[in-house]
Amino acid sequence: MDSSLCTHIVYAFALLSETSWGIKPADSWVDVDKKFYEQVVALKKKSGVKVLIGLGGWNDSGYSKYSELLKDPHKIAKFVQKTKDFIEEYKFDGIDLDYEYPSCPQGNCGTEHAVNDKTGFLTLVKKLKNELPSGSLITAAVSPNKFIVDDGKNESFK
Repeated sequence: MDSSLCTHIVYAFALLSETSWGIKPADSWVDVDKKFYEQVVALKKKSGVKVLIGLGGWNDSGYSKYSELLKDPHKIAKFVQKTKDFIEEYKFDGIDLDYEYPSCPQGNCGTEHAVNDKTGFLTLVKKLKNELPSGSLITAAVSPNKFIVDDGKNESFK
């Protein structure tokens, strides 16, 4: 891969653990044992590219665990600390939150989780911003679908 053609790389995907409420490798054998995390992060030295860990993705977003996380301040605090530890351990430059989508999991809007997901996601992002190492990047996957965007609006997110 010619990393000089990139400014940012998102390593997709890590998953949300329902037991620890932290990030876990999607495939520990590939990501850790075969050193794929290490190999991708090493591209930073070669080209100065920023490397983020992507959390979630379409398949992981189909479970209620993200809503469970977002409605519980204690789980959010655990997640933030474990994310900080994960980023430092594997030397990522930040996290891409790819929960598709708060209030509309896998495009299914109107669920009972909508209100909690919106406010919880705002809380999560603010806590990550305050707790991750200085200069860490936080990005998020967003939908191009107007109905999902409208449903996910949170007026206090400014």
